[in-house]
Amino acid sequence: YILAHTVNYYDGVTGQLISGYTEKISDGGTITHTTAPTKTGYTFKYWCTDSSLNTKYDNSTPVRGPLSLYAKYDINQFTVSFVSNGETISSKVYNYGQTIEVPENPTKPATADKVYTFDKWIGSDSSTLTGGQTITATKNITYTANFTDSTRTYDIIYHYNGTSKTINLAYGSGIIANAPADAKINGKKISWYFDETFTIPVTGDSVVDSQRSVYAKYVDLTYASVYIDYSEFTTWSYAVS
Repeated sequence: YILAHTVNYYDGVTGQLISGYTEKISDGGTITHTTAPTKTGYTFKYWCTDSSLNTKYDNSTPVRGPLSLYAKYDINQFTVSFVSNGETISSKVYNYGQTIEVPENPTKPATADKVYTFDKWIGSDSSTLTGGQTITATKNITYTANFTDSTRTYDIIYHYNGTSKTINLAYGSGIIANAPADAKINGKKISWYFDETFTIPVTGDSVVDSQRSVYAKYVDLTYASVYIDYSEFTTWSYAVS
């Protein structure tokens, strides 16, 4: 007759018996399960003899009677960061499974020719998020804000013939080419200027690059009379055979 003792192994996080781990150890023998099963989000440290996980068990201790062991796990921690416009707006360490509030949609300053609209967060693992949702910590990851761009527009205020009209134009558009059609007056030549005193002309090369006011200057058209003296012309006749 060989005296043997039952050793039960428990998950120290859940307190549940670990399936398939219970074993019989001959009196004086040592345990064969020196490590616990892999547990998602946790790292096994050692076995304990109490469910409070305060007393570490020495795996080389001879088993002299029934034994219950509890797996002590350390919860894994992960750094989750959010980056926008090259600046880190949030970077924190979270425990596995901890809830993370995704930052609200960031903004990106407009340039002279472009405006930017937040699209989504793109993770270093190619996953995507939208602002305001919640996720759980499962890995080290950095999310970078992705923006879409569109051509910036500006209001150009055309002052002409005692009135004015505001036209919203895209950056780079021609100012004269987009002038109001009703600014033209029959019998008058129209020229556009950036100032009310008509000293800074708007040319055909002038394009929209900011909000501007332009002013129409009218000049009466003059017509030249041309007199042709037909008496100076000589007439030839040709016979056609």
